[in-house]
Amino acid sequence: MQPVGAAEHGDALALPDPPDDAFTQRALGAGPDKVGGADLRDPGPPRPVRCERLPIRSYLPPGIPARLIQRALMVWTGLFGVISFELYGQLHQVVGEGPADRDTFFAECIRRWLQFMNLA
Repeated sequence: MQPVGAAEHGDALALPDPPDDAFTQRALGAGPDKVGGADLRDPGPPRPVRCERLPIRSYLPPGIPARLIQRALMVWTGLFGVISFELYGQLHQVVGEGPADRDTFFAECIRRWLQFMNLA
């Protein structure tokens, strides 16, 4: 098993082989890019929440699509979560012990969030 961020192996997210048990195999679906049969590589467009359920709209310029607001909120809360996990040590022995391992993990999160927001 290589830690996440094993850049010397050319793989930013080198993960161990999954356990060979029925539960794990069902959860993974057809492979490491699937969980419960859902494709993790491309989640597709998010289902927008109803416009009237977005109180944040009162702080934003008119005309911003609910889908974009929802994506931005998902990225914002993910960012705060990753920062919180780093600050309180929740990533230790999960993505690697060295600061470079956690830097690589954070950089990959940012890269994926930028793709999710269509900014990359």
